[in-house]
Amino acid sequence: MQRRFGERHDRRHNDCDDDDGNNGGGDEVVIGDIRPVDGRGANPDNPDFGATGSALLRLAEAHFADDVGAMVTDRPDARVVSNIVVDQEGSEPNTAGASDFLWVWGQFLDHDLDLTRQGNTEPAHIPVPAGDPDFDPQGTGQVTLPFFRATTIAGTGTDETNPREFPNAITSFIDASMVYGSDAARAASLRVEGGRLILDENGDMATDANGRILAGDVRAGENQALLSLHAVFAREHNRLVDELAARDPSLTEDELYQAARMRVEALVQAVTYNEYLPMLVGENALSEYRGFDSSVNPGISIEFATAVFRLGHSQVSPEIQRLLANGQTIEAGHLALREAFGASPADVAANGGIDPILRGLGDGVSQQLDNQIVDDLRSLQIDVPVNGITDLASLNIQRGRDLGLPTYNELREALGLGRAESFADITSDPVVAARLQEAYGDVDLVDLGRRPVGGPGRGRHGGRAVRDRAHRSIRAPARWRSVLEPEFRLAPGGARCPVVDHAVGRHRAQHRRWADAGQRVPRLRPHRRG
Repeated sequence: MQRRFGERHDRRHNDCDDDDGNNGGGDEVVIGDIRPVDGRGANPDNPDFGATGSALLRLAEAHFADDVGAMVTDRPDARVVSNIVVDQEGSEPNTAGASDFLWVWGQFLDHDLDLTRQGNTEPAHIPVPAGDPDFDPQGTGQVTLPFFRATTIAGTGTDETNPREFPNAITSFIDASMVYGSDAARAASLRVEGGRLILDENGDMATDANGRILAGDVRAGENQALLSLHAVFAREHNRLVDELAARDPSLTEDELYQAARMRVEALVQAVTYNEYLPMLVGENALSEYRGFDSSVNPGISIEFATAVFRLGHSQVSPEIQRLLANGQTIEAGHLALREAFGASPADVAANGGIDPILRGLGDGVSQQLDNQIVDDLRSLQIDVPVNGITDLASLNIQRGRDLGLPTYNELREALGLGRAESFADITSDPVVAARLQEAYGDVDLVDLGRRPVGGPGRGRHGGRAVRDRAHRSIRAPARWRSVLEPEFRLAPGGARCPVVDHAVGRHRAQHRRWADAGQRVPRLRPHRRG
């Protein structure tokens, strides 16, 4: 039987019900429509929508000093804002009890959606205030945080009618591109014999001759928790390949690879919409799925990528727990966040592999979603030869100004919301309002992203931007796998088809073992306490 990719495959395996709820009776595997790895042509009417290299969208007009591309200079330096508004003392766990998987999944998902490339020809280093207790304790006034402006789309930034625009270096779809890549060359470099993904001899992420991690996204090694999640999904792909090959020995290597890839994509979608988003925007914040709409552009907005979705930085905990199967801490102890950066598979393997980290993420509680960021992200000093210091909050603010983000009030106006007339209009928290006033002085200068966003009631503009992104992701693909493909479906409250049952079953079995050992069961959603 000849099978052509890019077309609908109607082959079914007999352990999924048909549309009438009956067992199909066949013995073949659903492969499904194959989305191009770079996303180009996924929308037949608008083939460039969501494709690798497509322009980041805007929800409001660009805000540059000269309306072309120059960064604004009428606001306080980014590190000044960070010190006044973002500084957090100690740990502040979220009151809902959501686990540390929440922030790790947010980072994993973000790396499926957008990547802005930093250039190396336009420095815009961030001044550090003289006497900064972390970065300039000697009061020299000469310290800066390294920063270079982002690469632009060629031909933009020429005049006021053509301001700078910026490309998204990866696909905009929720398509598990962080696992498989967003271009043909990277995707091919990750494949090995039998339709499987490359892993090392221990089943962990592999590296090339230069020590670079072989993953779908270049940021896989940003921290050990993220790297562990990459390993989970690469292993899941390979497990699915083995299962599908046993179910239908006639499948070719390419068919096995693509069938497993489609199922991993569906799993990412299901976790995102069933578990992750309800924690951010509320259980009933998203409308029901109404089918594919070719006019909906799944592209990522600059406001979402550069400000709103960086809300996850406030959720990151100062420590990654590492636990044995019995719930006890491993001999090497828990991992301070600052020690988790620049992760390599060898670092993870040296302390029991990914399992202790995954157990720890499930047992740990993420930080409160607010304006603050833990010190290990905000005042990080790394032992490197040249200026190994950074502040994620400062980088976020500076990147927003680099890409011409609107101010907080400008985005509110663009979304049809009233402008804030005072700092008390921005937040009901008098401490946060006082900090914003101290940093900015003028409510119209507040950078986008300096207001907490997220779950119910946590910022109308941020919640609206998240919902906009969620609706674009689900309406724009011609095939939303976790809803439309019967074999891929995770039906809330209904029967689950076997493509995800194996993973779910394994997790449930592990949960029982953890519960028997007196451990808290890991989940994105809040822990239920009696």
